[in-house]
Amino acid sequence: MKKIEKIIVSVSSLILFYSCDCSDEEFSIARKPYLGNEIKTNGYFYSYDATNNNGTSIKFFYRNGVVLSGGRYSSQDLTVIESEISSHILTIKNEKNAWSPFEVKNNTLIIETYWDNPPSCKLRTQRMSYEIQNDTTIIWRKTDHPGYKDKIHNTVWYFKEYYSKPDSTNVYIK
Repeated sequence: MKKIEKIIVSVSSLILFYSCDCSDEEFSIARKPYLGNEIKTNGYFYSYDATNNNGTSIKFFYRNGVVLSGGRYSSQDLTVIESEISSHILTIKNEKNAWSPFEVKNNTLIIETYWDNPPSCKLRTQRMSYEIQNDTTIIWRKTDHPGYKDKIHNTVWYFKEYYSKPDSTNVYIK
C-alpha cells in the first residue's frame, strides 16, 4: 500500500510541476535607444570579484538600450579575458538571461535582469541600480531581488574600450 501512495504522490507532483505556467515574467523597462553620454558604450564594463579576488564579470552596453552580461571569467587579467570572450560569447549570447534592457535616470543606471526561481520553471525579473560616478565608473548599489532587497552593495564597475565587442543581435529583448 505504501508503494502505491508513493507512486500517486510522485505522479501528482509531476503533473503539478509540468502543468504550471512556465512563461517568464515580462520586463517592465521597455527597450529604447540610449542617446545619452552618462556611460560609455564602445567597450565593456568589468568588475573584480571582491569576495575571493579570483574572477571578473563583464557587461556590454549598447546604444539600442540593451546590455549583455558577458560572463564571469576566472582571470583578473583583461588581456586574458578578451582572448576568451570570442570563444565564449556565442554561447552567452544564446542565453535568455544574459540579455537585459537598461535605462538611465538622473545619475542612476537601472538594469532589469532575469533570475531563476527554483523550483518554479519561470524566470523572474529584478531591477539592479547602479550609481554613475562618471562615464567610465559605475557602482552597483541595490537590487529588488527578494533575497537581497535591503542589502547595499558597493561593487565598482570600470570601463574598458574594446573594439571587438559582440553585436547586440538577440531575440530576447523586444
